[in-house]
Amino acid sequence: MEESKIKVGFISLGCDKNRVDTEFVISNLSMFDCFEFVAGKDKADLIIINTCAFLASARDEASSVIKEMSKLKPTPKIIVMGCLPMLKREGLEKAYPKVSRFLVPQDYHNIANIVFEIFGIKNI
Repeated sequence: MEESKIKVGFISLGCDKNRVDTEFVISNLSMFDCFEFVAGKDKADLIIINTCAFLASARDEASSVIKEMSKLKPTPKIIVMGCLPMLKREGLEKAYPKVSRFLVPQDYHNIANIVFEIFGIKNI
């Protein structure tokens, strides 16, 4: 594998709709040769967490996963998508300062450009 590829890991929490949204994001990123999908969170340059926020227990799980990923060394870039940013977008940046972006479904079609922006990549 090329060293210059961005290694992307996914965590999808919640319902079947979240899995479909995660697959949509993977499909969009797959159109570019600069991404490599990895299973191990310790190997990822970017972790995309698709959250559920339907129940309090789901919000707690999402929070726990975000905090766990934020403690990885070196800390990967983190994107949080799904229900949690839809439920309460305000205040998330303060609660999770290591998260690079919070995305709602309207952002998913533009995921590659968002990732390029996060990594400071131009001209892809």
